[in-house]
Amino acid sequence: IYQCDWSSDVCSSDLIPSRARQKIENGDLLISGLSGSLKSIAVLNNIDDKNFIASTGFYVIKKFKEYNNFYLFSLFRTSFFQIILDRLTSGAIMSAIPKDDFYNLKIPIPPLEIQEEIAKEVKGRLKKAEGLKKSASENLQKAKDKVEKILLS
Repeated sequence: IYQCDWSSDVCSSDLIPSRARQKIENGDLLISGLSGSLKSIAVLNNIDDKNFIASTGFYVIKKFKEYNNFYLFSLFRTSFFQIILDRLTSGAIMSAIPKDDFYNLKIPIPPLEIQEEIAKEVKGRLKKAEGLKKSASENLQKAKDKVEKILLS
């Protein structure tokens, strides 16, 4: 992701890669189309202005009223969809998902209320997992400190 100033020459081809051409904004869903990074998926939520661009190596799904992008984020991160995305990749050196194949994917879109329930549940579980990860890291450091203290005394 690169920041641009569209009113000046900050986005000249000398300063950014030639593949960085897609305007992105808050609420957009970015999905990597490259085989080695298919789990690189994000919903943008910390972009303050509309002066950001992304590489064409990402598929950008704009925020629409009909669906919750965090629901789609959760869906594309599942093992099932990761297998589907992996099977769609083609190419010898830099394999990627062809544009037509990606945009022709059949994606289950339940009513918005259900999408929001699923998104809320996934967000809750991710927050809990992050808390557990932090707690485990702290406990590991405490254990290391105890072992070190025992060894040095």
